[in-house]
Amino acid sequence: MGNTVTIGNWRMDPAKNRVVNADASRDIHPAHMRVLLCLAENAGRPVAKADLLERGWQSSQVSEDNLAVAVSHLRKALDDDLDNPALIRAVGDKGFELHIPVPMEKSDNRLRNRLPRLALLVLIIIAVYLKWRDYSQPQPPVTPLSQGVKSLAFLPIEHEADDWFARGYYIWLMDRMTDLRRLEVKARASAERASREIQVAADSLKVDAVLLVDMERREDLVILTVQLIGKGNERLWTQSFEAPRSESRLMGERLLRELTAVCRPADQGVENSSDRQQIARNESDVHFSTYLRGLYLMDEGSLEDARGVFADLVEKAPGFAPGFLKLAQTRLALIGDDPLVLRPQLSDLKGLLSHALYLDADLAEAHLALGNLQFFHEWDFAGAEESLDKALVFAPNRTRSHQQMARIAVCKGDFGLAARHVDRLKQLDPIGYPKQLVAWIYNMSRRFEDALGELALLENESVDPNLLHGTYVRTYENMDREDEAFRHYLILFERGRYNEDELEKARRIFAESGLEGVNRWLIEDKWEEGDIGQFQPPLAVARYCAGANDKEHAFYWLNKALELKQTQLLWIRVDPKYDTLRSDPRFQDLVDRMFPND
Repeated sequence: MGNTVTIGNWRMDPAKNRVVNADASRDIHPAHMRVLLCLAENAGRPVAKADLLERGWQSSQVSEDNLAVAVSHLRKALDDDLDNPALIRAVGDKGFELHIPVPMEKSDNRLRNRLPRLALLVLIIIAVYLKWRDYSQPQPPVTPLSQGVKSLAFLPIEHEADDWFARGYYIWLMDRMTDLRRLEVKARASAERASREIQVAADSLKVDAVLLVDMERREDLVILTVQLIGKGNERLWTQSFEAPRSESRLMGERLLRELTAVCRPADQGVENSSDRQQIARNESDVHFSTYLRGLYLMDEGSLEDARGVFADLVEKAPGFAPGFLKLAQTRLALIGDDPLVLRPQLSDLKGLLSHALYLDADLAEAHLALGNLQFFHEWDFAGAEESLDKALVFAPNRTRSHQQMARIAVCKGDFGLAARHVDRLKQLDPIGYPKQLVAWIYNMSRRFEDALGELALLENESVDPNLLHGTYVRTYENMDREDEAFRHYLILFERGRYNEDELEKARRIFAESGLEGVNRWLIEDKWEEGDIGQFQPPLAVARYCAGANDKEHAFYWLNKALELKQTQLLWIRVDPKYDTLRSDPRFQDLVDRMFPND
């Protein structure tokens, strides 16, 4: 790697992992630089992906995601057009080619160039160690409050729209606080929708205190001013923290330790506020800002960019468990709900989560993500319950764990357990809890009036109209309130671009034979295969058939849904929609095949 290489108007120096031209200098990740050098050495010829993986990471077992990220970063660094690249071109799905002649010349100053960088690296390591030692030493004792604080809301750190560091830092701190076991911290969804007026926020979120954190940055210095304010606007605790950006994680850990010490009543023992010590040992403070940027991008919905950040992070900080977790989560978010797309990647995704848990067995969010894969995609119900139990043990305040445990409880027909998880969910997230999900749980539990109450609340929020009206359809159908159900059917028909003749025909059929006739029209005349209030096909078709009392076709399409492991089928044992099918032996046979161990 002692060559200086010219690519167009860029000069690449592998010894410095950098490309420069007359106007700019850009650093390149070492693995990406090795990929670029391999392409340059073979300029004008395709290079197989396996060869590039072997050259860049000294392994052919690295995921192709890493290579895709590398090529994307290299194109950006070289100002190559991402949509129509002229320099680095894909050759089918086999590999890549550098499509430009590349002259090379020897450089004899490799050692001279490397020595200053090595010296600087040593100084950075020493400085980080000394600061870590400073933050890791026992701090002066904090005086706890006489009455203590049992619950609090952490309002967002105010920041500019593009301030990824402040936003990422808030997300990280909130995530860490969610894992505290003796302090009830309200969910981020509610905290972000609460008023900035302390009294109003405390009352609406039903908390003992509100936490405010202001962030200021002076060059590379991060300064936090922390205030814990009671319901009566009294200031219970204030503290300032400051550290270089590279040590901001350690500063945040110290903030958490002092906060939990302050909140405990004076007559109680000290809680171990750092519930995930293994994370603290494994986190690389040098790359912590990269992690925060990835969190920000995820939160903004820039999932492809976030995946690139986390793929890069796991290379640079292979001992940092949350990096592997977030890489898996961004990939899952990019896949969406399509099981056919996810299935080939399931093993790789579980591998990322398992590696995260190998590095940090207490990482609650990784247990939760693993449990979701086991439940929704593998139908490994015992494994899912075990994973979710661990998620709740390590982070009892995490609302998504309660959501998923409620779903599993409904699947098993344990409506009492489902209700307890829903109550806890609403307690932790009193403003932002997912009302459509809670309405669905009440519907499956045959608490229909409670379901309608949640849907009435949902109408005041920004929500997908198809989701809202589809839930109304299913709830009113189960209540045998056909007029109301049909009114919402008509809204869905209109949103599905049914023409006026079709709408009039639907009205006439409903007047003559009710919803049974409408469902028969949907499957026999209209040939509706979309989600008009009944989920996606083939399950949607099965449900239209059930509504039309056409058992033969209902079981045919239910079996098709079982072959695809369609998620919504998991609740067949309790869904009132299937009441007309339960007495048929084929129904129990279907259930037995779905749940062979029950």
